[in-house]
Amino acid sequence: MPFAMRCPGCDTRFEFASDLEGKKIKCKNCGDIFRVERPVRKARDHDEEVDDRQPSRTRRPVDDDRRPSRSRRDRDDPDDRDDDRPRRYRGDDYPRKRKIHPLVIFGPLAGVFLIVVVVVIILATRGTKKTGGPVAAPGDVVRAPSKSCPLEVTEQGSGFLVIPDGGNTFGLIRKKESSPVKKDWVYDTYDLVTSRRVGSIELTRVEEPKAWSLSPDGKHLLVTEIKGLGWAGDHKLHLITVADGKDIDWNPFPDPEKRLGNAPSLFRAEFIANDRIMALGTNRAMYLYQLGNLDDPVNATVAATGEPLGKPHGLTPENFARIQWQMALTPERRKLAVWNGDGYSFVATEDGQEQFRTPSFLATARELWPRKSIKKDDVHAGPAAFNPEGSILAGVVTHGVGNKQHVLCLWDAKEEKAPVTYEIPDNQYSEANTLRWWGNRYILISGARVFGADVDGMLIDSRNGLPVRQLMGPEYRRYGLGRDGRLWYASSTDRTEQATMLVIDGPEGDLMEDAPSAYEEIRELKDSFLRRLWMEPGGVLRKPTRQNPPFQQGLIRRP
Repeated sequence: MPFAMRCPGCDTRFEFASDLEGKKIKCKNCGDIFRVERPVRKARDHDEEVDDRQPSRTRRPVDDDRRPSRSRRDRDDPDDRDDDRPRRYRGDDYPRKRKIHPLVIFGPLAGVFLIVVVVVIILATRGTKKTGGPVAAPGDVVRAPSKSCPLEVTEQGSGFLVIPDGGNTFGLIRKKESSPVKKDWVYDTYDLVTSRRVGSIELTRVEEPKAWSLSPDGKHLLVTEIKGLGWAGDHKLHLITVADGKDIDWNPFPDPEKRLGNAPSLFRAEFIANDRIMALGTNRAMYLYQLGNLDDPVNATVAATGEPLGKPHGLTPENFARIQWQMALTPERRKLAVWNGDGYSFVATEDGQEQFRTPSFLATARELWPRKSIKKDDVHAGPAAFNPEGSILAGVVTHGVGNKQHVLCLWDAKEEKAPVTYEIPDNQYSEANTLRWWGNRYILISGARVFGADVDGMLIDSRNGLPVRQLMGPEYRRYGLGRDGRLWYASSTDRTEQATMLVIDGPEGDLMEDAPSAYEEIRELKDSFLRRLWMEPGGVLRKPTRQNPPFQQGLIRRP
């Protein structure tokens, strides 16, 4: 027989069939899980007053202390029929009415009110639950946000993230929502301290941004464009004042006849101080500019024996000039590492003078692959980055063109030493184009492509060179790592909602302490893959909470 029951969490009334008795269900209203139980009826206190009729849903049990109804008194006590006096004047036949203390009435009401207040506070802090999707269980948070800032755009509309190397000012280079077809770009500035947007300017002269650099104080922005095809196209710089949007078209290299050596193109341009810019050419010529004097740079050159910087071997990565390839800056931007064809040269950005260089990598390669005939032209450097402390330079070096072999190198950034090396299988590296540090322990290698699809980053433990997790980005992959080791990403619980920028400090502990292996078996794919971490609205989690995550797309296989 069907029966009714109320949810313990929200007191919503539900009708249940008999076959559901004893089973656990989830409330459609509040999400609480409870056991379905048939209400137990209370037995009457006096068996002699038992009524054989079916009681109605609103019928109340008789209370012994209550006076019988008038009709019952007429039947049971004829002498009492004409007694219409108030009860307190009827002598000893009826007990006097007891006086109820106010606490008996108001005490339970105060308790109920307190319970309601506590429930409202819990629901407000927990937020509204989304129905129809997986919910992260307690303990799934690997790293919670250290800071966050609401954005005034959706995750999809947030565009390119302009991440600082420290501090609280960041920006978004995005297209105008009013004209998505045209290349109308806007730069929005946000502040983590106040958690709000603090400025917005139109980039009216920028057509297609490929690279950018923000001054440490956030007052100036460099935007790089590339005209023409290929890696050696014509580079163009926009020097923009964030306060008013003033844009200066600028060529940081002197005229060809004034350049050192051949006539290279610009490789990268970076702010190295609030008022100083470094421009590095593909021939390793370096020019240091003061903002107040852009016509008279200090010049220097890194001695090299290799091919020009940035020359790709294979497919050219998307937004090639924007990646950290064959060069790296420390978080405070005082030291620069440049690939010299057979190792890295360390340069002081203050004056462009080389401090020292790593030992010949060719000797290291011959030790790694003794059976191969290795020539210098067969060795190519890929992405590189300093750790947040600036004490270690990590970089990937590749040997070969067809059957490639990749090695992750960790160089001492303070003195000349041979690197610590760890080989990376080709099917895991998959032509990745970025390398960053998440904290001082874990290295994120990302930008790989498998069967034409982007693959999220692979986390490698710098202490042993082993891959430990695959870090899955948010839905539109709006994420990045600053040189200070902080992870930044824009995320929202629903694609139509405004996003939030989350800042996640690097984990210094063991990311695998909860699992016996770095890999998991996926039966449907009949293979094992790296276990995953997910960039979610609540932080970096072990389980996804958003709708329809790519469970079986872009996975990194066991080598």
